Amino acid sequence: MAIGMFLLVVVAGGASAGIFYVEGSQAAVYAQVAIIPLLVVVGYLWVNQTIQSTGTSRTEFERRKARKLGEQFSDVWQLAQRIETEYPEGITAAEWEELERYVGDLDSNGIAFDPDSGTFDVGSRNLGSLEDINRLENEMGDLDGWVLAQVTENIQSRIREVNTTLERLSGLVADPWTVDPETVPAGGPDRYDTTQSWQEVGGYLDDCYQAADEVVEDACGALQDALTSTDSASQEAEELLSDARQAATGRRYDAAVADILDARDMVERDAATTFDDQQSAIEALLRTASNKSFDRYLGPSYQEELDGYAGELRSFDDAIEIAELRRVRDAVRDTCLAVVEELEGQLDEAIDALEGADVPDGWYERPPAAETSFVQTLRSSSDITAFRSEFDTAADSLLSALEAVKPKASVVTGFDRVESQITETLRTEGSVTGADLPVSDLEEQFLGLYYRKHMDEVDFDPNVPQLVMAGGGEEYTVDVSVAFPEGGPEREVTVTLSGSTTRERRCRTPLVAEASFEEVPYGEYTLRAEPADDSYGSVERTVTVDDDISVGLELAEVSLRDKLCEGVDIDIDQILPTISSRFESRFEEESYLSTEMSFPVDSEYIPCLLAVWAQREGHDATRHDGKVIVYDTERLRKEIENVIRYNLDPGESKSYDALRGNFLSAPVSDSTVQELVRGSSEQDVVAVEPTQLTKEEQS
Repeated sequence: MAIGMFLLVVVAGGASAGIFYVEGSQAAVYAQVAIIPLLVVVGYLWVNQTIQSTGTSRTEFERRKARKLGEQFSDVWQLAQRIETEYPEGITAAEWEELERYVGDLDSNGIAFDPDSGTFDVGSRNLGSLEDINRLENEMGDLDGWVLAQVTENIQSRIREVNTTLERLSGLVADPWTVDPETVPAGGPDRYDTTQSWQEVGGYLDDCYQAADEVVEDACGALQDALTSTDSASQEAEELLSDARQAATGRRYDAAVADILDARDMVERDAATTFDDQQSAIEALLRTASNKSFDRYLGPSYQEELDGYAGELRSFDDAIEIAELRRVRDAVRDTCLAVVEELEGQLDEAIDALEGADVPDGWYERPPAAETSFVQTLRSSSDITAFRSEFDTAADSLLSALEAVKPKASVVTGFDRVESQITETLRTEGSVTGADLPVSDLEEQFLGLYYRKHMDEVDFDPNVPQLVMAGGGEEYTVDVSVAFPEGGPEREVTVTLSGSTTRERRCRTPLVAEASFEEVPYGEYTLRAEPADDSYGSVERTVTVDDDISVGLELAEVSLRDKLCEGVDIDIDQILPTISSRFESRFEEESYLSTEMSFPVDSEYIPCLLAVWAQREGHDATRHDGKVIVYDTERLRKEIENVIRYNLDPGESKSYDALRGNFLSAPVSDSTVQELVRGSSEQDVVAVEPTQLTKEEQS
């Protein structure tokens, strides 16, 4: 408008200047007097028109604020109507009274509101002042939030009311609660959808009603079961339960609970006698079952189940629990039926094992219980008292039959393995007791079955129990021949037979030694030949003595080094260089080495080290009196030759001990001295005897 006014002044000035230029100053003055009033009129009209067209007058401003206030209240009113339509419990009369008070305030300020349609109209007259409209606008600023907060409180209150009502059914239903009201979220608009929060709150009420319906149905179902369990059903109670279901459908839970409790009183009155009779019958069945020792065949699980049902039964003290009583009764029946069925199965398995095995006639008798189907009889018994009687008979018959045939079936199953051991022990020892068997029980049964199958061979004493072979155990003769690989002087060999007994024979032979073992019990033995001469290795063989047998053993030459180093777990090549100098110096001092001498090495390795050192240095090694001795063969031979030449007269003798003590530089064995004599130049002039040398008479 300022720019418009400026342009008008410029136009007026321009017009005056033009007139002055064309007509002169006088005309210009007249023109100025005419133009200025015209500009004032035009400017006024234009400004007034502009103000009216843009609505900037105070009246128009008030009308616009009134219209905005009406729109705001209309939204809140329609929100309340939508909530009431979907959740009547969310909006109560108190909220409507508050909203209707605002309707009156709007009307007094010229805003006519129609509650039925939720619309409004701003009148052209009697509009409230701007101050009144602003005040009302401030009061209604958070009206929608207040409505939603009230919805949350009302729904929480309704859930509490339903829970309190249903709590009266706690005696019929284990958990009568629906929804925890404290979990209901606070209602209010969110930034996405103003209706989302109140709908979420309403969802909790839906969950509450759904759970409440289930509680009512559970209570009605419990009473319905109790009615069918009594001898006479109450028609009036049936009608009350039907009314309760209808009341729950209409959300009238007070009425539903009242009908259910009235029906419960009727059922308790009618079911008391039936309840006591059923409880007594089930207790009698449980006592009967607890007196049966079927756990020795079936384990403790079934008895534990029955004990659990007995505990449950003792907790029932109200006739209204007759439905639970029926459940326990059926469970006890099923458990007892399972017990009989499994006992029958084990009896059938035992009989099949016995009939499929090769057992002597008369060793067992087929029990009469195997010909009866106790399970079928129990299944056809509907009365609990009759069922108890049938179960008592079935359990006693089956347990008695199992006691007779189960042990024998177990014996038959493992008899093949035990039979061979009994036979072996009888052949070896001549008798078998229960302690000799590889079983933890049923020893008498195993021995008895063996006796039945071998009556001509053994006698049986069941009191021990013991089997005795007729004529005692088997005994045989074992002849052994031990051969050296080549002939030579007489050499000693020890023959050992070890097994159930251990026997030993020593013999001397130049080539083949004979040894005989008599009355050897039946069994498996280890036969070993151990030559005294270190030049030969021992030989061992396993033999089975089940008849008179002859066994030949051949000895093989073996170096003393191999024998001494057998089983040595050290690196000889690494240790020997560090001790060779000690061996050499000691050998030069003593003319021999012995394991009795002290060396800086573990004593268990000295024999092997000496044998290896002797071999590498060209010396000989021998073993005498448990000692290993390293000596110089040529030196000893010369010493022996000198003794024969210069220290023995014809016909004179010298013992080997005297030779070692007075003439020889090494304490070698008698056999070594004998070998040295035979290899000497004087062998023809002496007689080599077992304990001495004798120089022969000159002819």
